[in-house]
Amino acid sequence: MDSSFVLSVVHQIITSSEFAFFNTIDENGLPASRLIEPFEPEKDFSFIIIGTHSSTRKVVELSHNHKSSLSYHDVKKKSYVVLKGESKVIKHPSPFHSKYFKEHWKPFFETQAPESSEYVIIKFTPQTIEISSPIDKILASLWCPVILTRDKETEKFQIQHPEPPK
Repeated sequence: MDSSFVLSVVHQIITSSEFAFFNTIDENGLPASRLIEPFEPEKDFSFIIIGTHSSTRKVVELSHNHKSSLSYHDVKKKSYVVLKGESKVIKHPSPFHSKYFKEHWKPFFETQAPESSEYVIIKFTPQTIEISSPIDKILASLWCPVILTRDKETEKFQIQHPEPPK
């Protein structure tokens, strides 16, 4: 199993999922999850963009702790992907704002988004990717996903061979 094949399946699972769970750490140090509608990842998985309102809890939580994750599920394939990394909130204006906005989001903003300062972008940068896709024969062991980590020098994802849980 090579990383390019695994990453292609990761991309398939992500693009087949309309929604994902975005996970942050709340003010009590506990995980906080919410269902979101992220954009497709860059082909090299360098980042994933999430659009949101500036007053959401996730924006406040990210100002205290950048660690975050995205979880996707492909119901048909009975497969999942979890990306772990860090997120940065990008306030208006930026080149991202007009490119990354969905028209059906307009009712969530009082002023004209995406030009509005209410609309912010979250740039999520994954450091590790976990995938379990039995139909594609991507499993490290029965109850352990395949894990890819970003190489610090090349910035490319490489398969890490984890020990199965005991």
